[in-house]
Amino acid sequence: MSEDICYVTSETGLPFVVEMAGISYCDASYRISRQRSPIAVVEYVLSGRGTVQENDQAFTAGPGDVYLLHPYRRHVYAADSTEPWTKIWCNVRGPLVDSLLQAYQLQQVCHIPACPPALYERFAALLAATRQDLPLAEKLDRCAVHFLEIIVALAGLLRTRAHTPDEASRLLAYIDAHLLEPVGVGDMARAIYRSPSYTTRLFRRTFGQTPYACLAARRIEAARQLLADTNLPVQEIARQLCYADQHYFANVFRHATGQTPRQFRRSCHGETGNIRYNGDKDTQRRSRQD
Repeated sequence: MSEDICYVTSETGLPFVVEMAGISYCDASYRISRQRSPIAVVEYVLSGRGTVQENDQAFTAGPGDVYLLHPYRRHVYAADSTEPWTKIWCNVRGPLVDSLLQAYQLQQVCHIPACPPALYERFAALLAATRQDLPLAEKLDRCAVHFLEIIVALAGLLRTRAHTPDEASRLLAYIDAHLLEPVGVGDMARAIYRSPSYTTRLFRRTFGQTPYACLAARRIEAARQLLADTNLPVQEIARQLCYADQHYFANVFRHATGQTPRQFRRSCHGETGNIRYNGDKDTQRRSRQD
């Protein structure tokens, strides 16, 4: 685990503040948790995978994905144990952040998958601005411009995707409606009266992943909700979500989240004994959790 971090300022009372920005080369121990912090977080995943949760919304973020975590909410995010993240990120706060998220209608948006590689350049420009040898006010002004560019780009991407083809929207609806049933690409194709190959191409073009990958990710999200909000046995959750058996479900869940189902259920109830820290990075990681 290593992190190339630029610490900028913790001053208060400014319209826009970058507290930290950097690149994280994560390992399996990487986990961040905040409770109602004033910090907003925006991160672009370069490689690897991990799980992210804001309040009750949870998802898996992989290469090319951006996640946006809002101020004054609960943030928990952790790298995958076998394929951990490399990502570029910044932690920001202030009235300008709140205003931009509201103006561009991003208050409820946490996950923007399959972003274009060009968006990385905007993150890199913001990180470079944090390292410039300038008076603090001027440095933060330049960072604010780059942060605005990121927000505008994300909002534009979401507007474009809001006009997804009817067939793609129907595929998503079909997947959501059949999470508790055995479903294959052939079933999805029949739902839109297309061939399996066309269905896969359409899904990849529209959402940046295969239909099967989407189904698998949404079943993991459903599993998280059932583990967090019900007392159903793990075996019964596995059965309802069409996993072959409890052991296969546990392996898939651990690969996707870095935790076994039982560990995840305990963490949802405030039992954090399974959290690990990595040597001298403990202090650095705790500083990002405040």
